[in-house]
Amino acid sequence: MSVPQPDMLALTEFLPDTERVSNPLAQVLHDLVAPAPISHWGRRIVHTRIVHYDQIRIYATRGFLLVLLAVLLAFADVTSPLVWPLLFVGALQTALEIYVHPHFQLSDDSDSIVVRAAVRVLDWQYEQTLVNITGVLGVFAVVANLVAVLFLTGPGQPSWIKVVALDVAIAYGVSGILAVLVDATYYSPLQHLPKPITVLRPYAWLLAGAVLTLLVAWSVGLHRWDPAMAPLAWVSCALSYVIGMKTRDFDRFIRASSQVARRAMDDARARLVQDLHDNLGIQALSRELNWDPAVDREYQVKASVIASQITNLKEMEDEEAWIRQGKRLTVAGLVTRVGNKEALRLTIDLRLGELNSDNGELVRQLLTTVLTNAGQALTDQDDLDRRVTVRGRVADGRIQVGVGDPLPLIPDLKWCAPGSTLDWMRRRIREAGGDLTQERTDEGKEVRAWWPVKPPPVRRSQ
Repeated sequence: MSVPQPDMLALTEFLPDTERVSNPLAQVLHDLVAPAPISHWGRRIVHTRIVHYDQIRIYATRGFLLVLLAVLLAFADVTSPLVWPLLFVGALQTALEIYVHPHFQLSDDSDSIVVRAAVRVLDWQYEQTLVNITGVLGVFAVVANLVAVLFLTGPGQPSWIKVVALDVAIAYGVSGILAVLVDATYYSPLQHLPKPITVLRPYAWLLAGAVLTLLVAWSVGLHRWDPAMAPLAWVSCALSYVIGMKTRDFDRFIRASSQVARRAMDDARARLVQDLHDNLGIQALSRELNWDPAVDREYQVKASVIASQITNLKEMEDEEAWIRQGKRLTVAGLVTRVGNKEALRLTIDLRLGELNSDNGELVRQLLTTVLTNAGQALTDQDDLDRRVTVRGRVADGRIQVGVGDPLPLIPDLKWCAPGSTLDWMRRRIREAGGDLTQERTDEGKEVRAWWPVKPPPVRRSQ
């Protein structure tokens, strides 16, 4: 049995959960731990941002911070020569990212073996894992910059340079960590990330802050800070909160944009439905087909169903409800539309549950045919109440449908007369393993039909 594939463009599959709570205070707390809004909408938004708007901006920003850090360290007190190899890691990452970016975006092959390898790794991991060559270099670059500032410079004069250099190194680290946390991978349903990574993402700023605090404490313990500047070093650790703040800002933007997209998509569907409803003359055509004796009865029945479905197109405006009902018009909605068209006073009791496509179509054809016939027959009976009852249920492995009206039984010679719409319906129902009958009731008569829930293969007679 084939498993139906999700519709990636349907609202329930395409857009993320809004992750909102009703209490504003509770929302503040929930916002601190809310996971990334995983959805196809999210990954497309992020991909568009990276390719078309970020481009090399974040790499150039980190390159500027790296140059500024190098200038500050050049004037710092007792700067160790080891600082420069450490800063080279960030310089290599920045240069490689800027150079690889156009090749990755254009899927272009480079003469460089390193670039080709980097692009292939990016192609392989994109939206699935966090593994890529420049990202690995970035992890070392963030740590190397902090080590250079905290441990390879002295505490002497001018001591304010060390504080500014630490803040620049932290800003570099925040930029690098944020680039990972708001990458397309975290928002993509295609991701293959270990669960601990996705669970810990909202707390990344706490983890980064804890590591930074430990490094500062170690540096202060080694007397690498002027006592007057040490408090500022501790305060600088609070900058790690920017990671959490910006990550949550971006997550909220994705969720908020999805709400706007949901309304825009619903509005577009409503306009499409209205245009179809207004511009297609199917209803007039179906009425002509229904009354033309030269038209095959099968096509008359199908034309009547199509006319009612076109009238009921507005059920498609709410896509979530449309998907829940299997992307088919509800039987109750169809019955109501047919009853209104025939000016019938309907009493509806339908408990059919979920029907497969074949059974659902047969129910729609049956009810449309019988109700249309009842409406036409009552037109010439001004003294009769136009009250009609429609019932349906599934019991004992059978679909059971009945339509009651105040009319007398149809004479045997006219009941399912050859070539009539009722005759065609009875043949269809018998092919499905059931039957169509009429029974006398206290109010008049009831047309009854039944067939197995799982009908045998239909073999239409030629």
